[in-house]
Amino acid sequence: MAATKRRLPVLQPKDDEGESRPPWQWTAIGGATTMLVLLPLAMATAWLARHTYGSYVHGATPAELQQSVEALTAGQRIWLSLLSVVAPIFSLAVASVAGGALVGRFGGAAGKREAALGAVLAAAVSSAIAARGFIAAPGGAVLWLFTSVVMFVVSGAMGLLGGVAGLRLRR
Repeated sequence: MAATKRRLPVLQPKDDEGESRPPWQWTAIGGATTMLVLLPLAMATAWLARHTYGSYVHGATPAELQQSVEALTAGQRIWLSLLSVVAPIFSLAVASVAGGALVGRFGGAAGKREAALGAVLAAAVSSAIAARGFIAAPGGAVLWLFTSVVMFVVSGAMGLLGGVAGLRLRR
């Protein structure tokens, strides 16, 4: 047995916490993070919408479904409309803030612009995935275009907000 114990060196944290990556790489990292946060949130809002619609709208055939929808009150229609529009936008906003905050906090030379661009990149990927379903419906191309613009605006603004919050956390 050795008389003296060997000790491993203790690693000390560096003063600068961001890696030395080019800012454009942080845009891709922010976009990937936004998508990773968006997926479970979108699944949760889809589940919520499906179960809420199931409690209001009943029927197996298209005629029964149409009759059930026509029997809804104005308040119920507004509630279901808000649920199907606001919940996915809220999910995208939360995911964009999370991705932007990651870029702002750990992005090194990257800043607010890269945080916002990462969120817009995630919105573009989501919009491209949704395009097939939208365009197949009559008048769906116009609806897809409008939805894409809303997604770009919301994700860009919320990514920028997340980037600002991340930069404040960096200090």
